[in-house]
Amino acid sequence: MVRVRSVALLGVLVLAASAGAALGQTKWTNERQINQLTEHVYRFGTSMNHMFVVTPEGIILVDGDCDNMEWLKGELRTRFKVPVKYVVMSHDHQGHICDTQVFADTAIGVGHVNLKPHIVREKRRAIVPQIMFEESMVIELGGMHVELLYLGPTHSDNMIYVYIPQEGILFAPDFARGKNILPDFRDLEINNALKALRTLAYLPDVKIVLEGHDRSTTTQQAFLDFHRYLLAVRDRVLERIVAGKTLTEIRKEVTMADFKDYNQSPARVLVHVDTTFDYLWRQREPTVGGPQMPVRAPRD
Repeated sequence: MVRVRSVALLGVLVLAASAGAALGQTKWTNERQINQLTEHVYRFGTSMNHMFVVTPEGIILVDGDCDNMEWLKGELRTRFKVPVKYVVMSHDHQGHICDTQVFADTAIGVGHVNLKPHIVREKRRAIVPQIMFEESMVIELGGMHVELLYLGPTHSDNMIYVYIPQEGILFAPDFARGKNILPDFRDLEINNALKALRTLAYLPDVKIVLEGHDRSTTTQQAFLDFHRYLLAVRDRVLERIVAGKTLTEIRKEVTMADFKDYNQSPARVLVHVDTTFDYLWRQREPTVGGPQMPVRAPRD
């Protein structure tokens, strides 16, 4: 059964989950494989992570892996002998939902309302969603309660998170990267992303966080690590924009040198600064008579 409703996101600071109460970090190789996370939840993938939930009435698949879905379909049929009933897509980026159309013979595609236009326009190799929601949705199948959460535009305008409290699982592709920062913030709604990161960091009953790219499980601390870096970049760039500095000057000054333990090179930091500048440029109206918007100098 599918129910579309608002899921209350508790504002309780449940630090136990984010401070290391997870079941330990599990790592995988690039080999094609299926890995059991909890009684009903499995991870599958090669260089990326995807997920499925097994119930007596069928399987809920979350995202897809390019060129490996026919293989997965055979494995699911052999191992569990129940069909895939739902294909949930976290967001429209091809690498995360690739070849999910393989399951269109038995499954219904599910995603945020903003997802379908991207899939159709870009001709994604993916199932076209038939069930869509705006804020949140619950899939109840075979005794499992799977919550789909939309926290506003973050990494794309259609990113959702899959939350299974009874299994202690939270799937947050591209958002639980921790210190392995995104290559750029081109499609990141920075101010809302900062809010969403804290919401996810303090969701209760989360023992395992699964990210889309990092080949391992993590904890809710990953959201706080990402938040710390993103907040620092935003504030440092904004401070200099308000002071009237040019992009060239800002790129020289905002080096993020105090974040050496993060996976970011000088070249990547420049892209972070550039894309943060572009975002803030669209968000800020300078005060009349005060420092004006800096000149958008050509990038080096």
